[in-house]
Amino acid sequence: MTIEDIRNLPDLDTAAFDVESIISSTSEDFQHRLHSVEAQLLHLPIEVAFGYSAAGKELFRVKGNALAVQLTPEQKQLVRGGILTHNHPDGSFFSVGDVGEAHDMDLTELRAVSNRTPAVVFSMRRPARGWRKPLFAYYISREEQRCINEVKQPDQTDAETVRLANALFKEQYADILRKFGLTYEVLPLQ
Repeated sequence: MTIEDIRNLPDLDTAAFDVESIISSTSEDFQHRLHSVEAQLLHLPIEVAFGYSAAGKELFRVKGNALAVQLTPEQKQLVRGGILTHNHPDGSFFSVGDVGEAHDMDLTELRAVSNRTPAVVFSMRRPARGWRKPLFAYYISREEQRCINEVKQPDQTDAETVRLANALFKEQYADILRKFGLTYEVLPLQ
């Protein structure tokens, strides 16, 4: 699904949409509660995030728009060391911003619900050696420049070069993360 496809989705009245309408299971089992929330995030046309403590206590719910969800500095501090799950209405993998935020918040786990067929949840856990944001930012910047250099042709406009480089980066992003030592799982949506 492209950004244009997302823009053309029928609008959910986001002003009227209340994240409290998402019902979390009352189960004692955190995984059960997490999966019940993620199943409800699957077909929303806007991003919605849930933050949990490392012990599984729900800390907050936030609604975003079709392309992103923004956490406040207070929410980022609250979820520090915890678990963040959110959905990607376009079916995409973790964004560079998602992984950067996982570094900043020192998350135990970052999750993204994707409405691919079949529906999946991407899960990335904190590496054993911890998140390394400055090095990650440098590495991503270097890889973006490598993609630009790889696609650049003398007769191209800058806009065309950027478009092609972004497409190449997106195609190689999962491998780039692995090369940096960040691993993830693709889990079936429960």
